[in-house]
Amino acid sequence: MSESSNSEAMRKILKRLSKTGTDWAFPKEGIPGVSDHLLIDWQKAILEHLAEDDATPTGLDKPWQVREEPDWKASSDLIEDELTKRKVPFQKVQW
Repeated sequence: MSESSNSEAMRKILKRLSKTGTDWAFPKEGIPGVSDHLLIDWQKAILEHLAEDDATPTGLDKPWQVREEPDWKASSDLIEDELTKRKVPFQKVQW
């Protein structure tokens, strides 16, 4: 996926997360305009929702569909690429 496609995926994920009470918006200047701290928070949110999905018993609908919806991986890839460029330590998502 291109960076612009990943940015659009990230916008969709942040919009979905904002429905949970988290007020996150993707900045106009793109991912470079996001602080290290906020990137880490976004990555942690993806990891937490993935863990919640993985803990869902077989046969029940997964609440976030992290592994099923490609926007989640595209968003995580975008975040991980930026954190790597900045040399910020983070936990990678194990897909």
